[in-house]
Amino acid sequence: MATSTQLRRGNTGKGGNKGLFDGHLRTGDEVTLDGLTTKAFNKRFDTTYRVTDPTYVPDRIVVDGVDVNIVADGRNVWGDGVSVTYVASTADFDIEVDVYENSRAFVEDAVAAGILDKRIDMLRAAKRVVPAEQHGDLHAEIARLTQQLPMVEDGWGHGEALTLAHRVTNASLEETEITTFPEGAGSAYVDEDAITYERTLPPAFLAEIFTGEAEPDLEGEAATERYWGLYENRVTNEDLNTAERFIRERYGLDFEDSFEYGDELTLRTRIPTVVNGRPVSLEWAKQQVADGFARLRDDLDSDTLQIDLATALGFICDDESGRFYRP
Repeated sequence: MATSTQLRRGNTGKGGNKGLFDGHLRTGDEVTLDGLTTKAFNKRFDTTYRVTDPTYVPDRIVVDGVDVNIVADGRNVWGDGVSVTYVASTADFDIEVDVYENSRAFVEDAVAAGILDKRIDMLRAAKRVVPAEQHGDLHAEIARLTQQLPMVEDGWGHGEALTLAHRVTNASLEETEITTFPEGAGSAYVDEDAITYERTLPPAFLAEIFTGEAEPDLEGEAATERYWGLYENRVTNEDLNTAERFIRERYGLDFEDSFEYGDELTLRTRIPTVVNGRPVSLEWAKQQVADGFARLRDDLDSDTLQIDLATALGFICDDESGRFYRP
């Protein structure tokens, strides 16, 4: 369809002064685009506008062929917010799912996972009352349902938080979101392929070990050039490999030094959004990295990381000056 900047008469589609500035107000249907009114344009091209309501919770879903009805059943006021309890019912059982009001967009995922988890629990319980020759069929059904269940954290219960990573792609996670942000990490980002958790260190964190000096004042250009030149001349690829190996073995994180002046050192790890064909929950991903980031935080708070890294690189810390040197 051609684009025209000229208003046209609705009945002929031809330009003309009488169809333009005659002193009358026009409604949307009287103003036309190349002879098509708004209604006609929408009808021809099937134009619709849909607004997704993040607070919308369906009253019925189907989980693995099972009909599930969802009904809100009360609000709960906590110190960190308000949650809503939903009762999800099948023909055989009910479960309760409790979510915060600002997380209602994820109720359907939590209900679906809860239904699958409940059915798995019932099959495991059935093993105690059915003949042993039927256990093989039970194991097969448990495996089939488990493959549909998202990756959830250890000890996850039917009514607990569940946030699938692919629901929040291309989003930075805030440090206040405790359920999705491991303590000790500085930032987190979700894209289509992975959840990335990061912690940065000062630019001179590694350079101080190799130069045996503190980073000079930023205003001293000549001193700054000498300092970073000294670092780049002394550090080797073998040293960087040793540092990477130390960080990975100690914290399970990857180490990156861009060698760009002023750039911070970065420690990061990536958790795929799908593992073994199963979608990953942010709660599960957090659990996988929580221990490493917690140990990193503790070592930074106690000032032991730099000393231990220097030791791994073959340096000794002078007790009096606190500076590093290679014997």
